[in-house]
Amino acid sequence: IESKRRFQRLSELTKEGLLYFQNSGEILDANRRAIHLLNISMDQLLTSKIENFLPLQTWQKIQTSLLGTPGMELYGHSIRNREGEIIPVDLTVYRFSEEEGIGEHVLAFRDISERVRKDQKIQQLENRFSVVTEHFPLVVYSGESRQTPQGVSYAMEWVSPNLKQIMGIEESDYLSSGIWFESIDTRDKPKVLETLAAVTGGKKSSWEIVYRKPVRGETRWFSNRGRVLLDEDGQPTKTIGVCEDITEGRRLK
Repeated sequence: IESKRRFQRLSELTKEGLLYFQNSGEILDANRRAIHLLNISMDQLLTSKIENFLPLQTWQKIQTSLLGTPGMELYGHSIRNREGEIIPVDLTVYRFSEEEGIGEHVLAFRDISERVRKDQKIQQLENRFSVVTEHFPLVVYSGESRQTPQGVSYAMEWVSPNLKQIMGIEESDYLSSGIWFESIDTRDKPKVLETLAAVTGGKKSSWEIVYRKPVRGETRWFSNRGRVLLDEDGQPTKTIGVCEDITEGRRLK
């Protein structure tokens, strides 16, 4: 009873849809966000079972885990509304202990439709850039960004196929930021570090870094420009950028 009261107090403060359910799949309660995302009334929801809104494999996985130790776990990335339309979500189940409410749990799901659309657009851009960069001295890259207690974290995921031709680096080495950084001229490392610290610390959402690095025995100049993309909640989700060989322009100066 007390766990249900806590659920009711907190459920309307979150952007996640919340369904309070038993081991049998019977739905006991829901917040307004869940009702909205599932496009269903509370009366209809309370006469439904939770498996009606989940892919079969997801529900089977959840059922298997319900008898385990209390905790939380991410179970999938989709849920069905009343009409059967698939909604992309981050779906988590919170399993309660006996003291908190025996056999009763919370399914939380956050709509990630906007994030999925952005990922699709980025994929389209990457495909276009792959064609364009075959003819221009530009390296294009993208990666995942996430807010952590220590700051913004980055994980490079994709780089255009002309990387080695322009920068003399293998793709696997570029996607590892440590190896990429070590290849930068020691004279330029301090300013590169300063810029990266400002971005990971959340002080900057875009950047331009000019630095030197050796390419096949010759020192070349590069301009690296990029920005962090934010989701609907203002949280970092993606990084995109370009790296251009500007050696000839520097020589003309």
